[in-house]
Amino acid sequence: MTSRHRPIVAVAVDLGPGSEEVARAGASIAQALAGQAVLLHSIAAPTVASYDRVVSRLTILSRLHDDMPVEVLSGPPALSIHDWVEAVDAAVIVVAARRPANRIERSFATIDGLLRNSSRLLWVVRPGQPFPPSRPLFAVDSSESSSLAVLAGNDHLNRLGWSREPVLVTAVDEAPARSEAHARLRRLSERAHLEKPGLRLALGAPLNAIERQLVADRCDVLVAGSSVPRGWNRLRFGSVASELAYRASCHVLLIPEPAARCYQAAHTERTESSEPPAALPPTDTVALHR
Repeated sequence: MTSRHRPIVAVAVDLGPGSEEVARAGASIAQALAGQAVLLHSIAAPTVASYDRVVSRLTILSRLHDDMPVEVLSGPPALSIHDWVEAVDAAVIVVAARRPANRIERSFATIDGLLRNSSRLLWVVRPGQPFPPSRPLFAVDSSESSSLAVLAGNDHLNRLGWSREPVLVTAVDEAPARSEAHARLRRLSERAHLEKPGLRLALGAPLNAIERQLVADRCDVLVAGSSVPRGWNRLRFGSVASELAYRASCHVLLIPEPAARCYQAAHTERTESSEPPAALPPTDTVALHR
């Protein structure tokens, strides 16, 4: 059984290719947080036979990771995982990067569903990539919620205690806007107390710009805020965050807006109680990528 005194990491697996890597990543996160990882699998319409098969496969996977507890859920994956996470007050959700085959399938995809409904930090694990990561790329836009997501993501990575060489990137529509964008990144790096951050400006649409920067800086985890479109647009297009989760070549840490705002008070309190640095943290040369 899990303990209320330890952070719970919900590790949702579909038992397809890469599930063992997702379980391993979830176990690493739980160990770094001194928490408890729990393996989850959802069956849309369970029968006795399907339940027994799933329990058997989850048990085998569990034994590879110190007998991690397992839970078999009933119903659509995104909804059943969300309900379980809320019931146990899990801190983090870990899933595999699975790209839906079409728009209709996308409407019911686990990642999109969790981003629409959950306020928990969401790790999207890219099978085949080393874990834990060590070089994060923080994707930033001009909104305050995006800045809060950087603070929350940075705080989470600090709690994990993993080595980091942070890079911040923002997309600009045209070259004349780069001075203001660079100043915004520099201010944000101060707020987050990032050490020797690389500040990057990229011309073009955010999705393509971020993908190029991940490759250019050889980053192994993308950290981004998630603000999901509402109404019909939500069903048609999903969100930039979920698209990044599917398209990025590395692991992705998504920070839903409610989760980002939960970190705001604690970060503000720490900032106000500490002395300001004597000088701005050194940064890499600003790069402008087309």
